[in-house]
Amino acid sequence: MEEQQNKILPFPTQEADLFRLLLNEIKALKKELLSQVDCWMDKKAAAKYMGIGLSSFDKYRYNTNPKIKGYSLDGKTLYKKSDIDTFIRLYALKADMAA
Repeated sequence: MEEQQNKILPFPTQEADLFRLLLNEIKALKKELLSQVDCWMDKKAAAKYMGIGLSSFDKYRYNTNPKIKGYSLDGKTLYKKSDIDTFIRLYALKADMAA
């Protein structure tokens, strides 16, 4: 089995392990940096980002405390990713305190 791995990889196992480790670190840093980028989303994209349906999104937008903050622009409501992230943290904190 060891011979098969060395045939597949163009460099020795120790270097391959180091390469995999560095690649995983790069992926983690990329994910972290992308999560720090703020963007605007419509209702459908915001609900998808949260992993919930549109009716659940409406519930969190209008019927809970805290509420999801929206910004009206030319008759369309937009949501900032950072506001949604803040809502999720606050809602989770509230749920933890209630438990």
